[in-house]
Amino acid sequence: MDEDGGTPSVRTLVVSGEPLGSDLADRWRNHTPQSRLVHRYGGVEWGPVVAEEEVPTGHAATVVEPVTGIVPVGRPSADPLLCVVDPWGRACPTGVPGEICVGAEGAPAPLGAAREDPALSHPLAPDARVRRTGDAGVFLQDGRLVVLGRIAEIHSEHGYHHAPARVERVLRGHPAVRAATAPGGGAERSVAVVDTDGSVPEGELMDALRRELPAHLLPEQLRCEARLPRTPDGKASRVLPTPVVTGPGAPVQARDMTEVEAALASVWRETLGVRYVGLDDDYYALGGGSVQAVRIATKAAEKGLQVTRRCTETAYSPPV
Repeated sequence: MDEDGGTPSVRTLVVSGEPLGSDLADRWRNHTPQSRLVHRYGGVEWGPVVAEEEVPTGHAATVVEPVTGIVPVGRPSADPLLCVVDPWGRACPTGVPGEICVGAEGAPAPLGAAREDPALSHPLAPDARVRRTGDAGVFLQDGRLVVLGRIAEIHSEHGYHHAPARVERVLRGHPAVRAATAPGGGAERSVAVVDTDGSVPEGELMDALRRELPAHLLPEQLRCEARLPRTPDGKASRVLPTPVVTGPGAPVQARDMTEVEAALASVWRETLGVRYVGLDDDYYALGGGSVQAVRIATKAAEKGLQVTRRCTETAYSPPV
């Protein structure tokens, strides 16, 4: 960029390898309103380009997938075998996320895919073979493909999908946030890390997330950093260092609780799938809901804790 923050010499920007949020697309448009912006899938870490689409001028929010705010990569005209499948290899209906597969003939194994992963039959054309990419995607009603990120980042063992792109988009919408990353995946929800100008507390950002997102998408932790960790090529790292938790913000351990509090905290951890539960932790922020409240009451009773209906209703308030 030049001294004024513009990029007058860029005529075309091709984005690939990461989900493109509408807020980032609009930010680029504000810098270079006359340039072309192309969103592409493939052609970076593996194989040929299989889909691409020029992002139309104007607000990108008018052409994105409405829930995630991610700009589509267009229709897969370059690879007629491209499909989205569930864990059993069946074709996902329109609007249902799954794993993106591409034609296996002549295509190398995608970066990060296991070498021994065999090609599988195309769910709609049994004579054709496709290869899993490890990327999550969803087809829109108009046939365009939205790449959601890596399957490992959106998969959850608790039945809900993670949505790192949605978390990052909400955080980037705050005027004090310069960048954000929220890698997810596995049994635990993501730890969101934001690069801010120092004028916003973590609690304010968590409140913004609670206003915009359902409880199961909220990160387990949120940290404000002077600078996001980066990969060698300059992208925000999806693997975050484990912070050293000290001081008053540290989670309260069982030894600091009474016997009853420690037992109940253990039930919360087991039911909500979190590592720590403190006396002042927010039930919703930990991913709690009505179904989990019933499970907590049942497991607490199994441990000899008498949980009444009033106690169950009180579980929706922050303290343990």
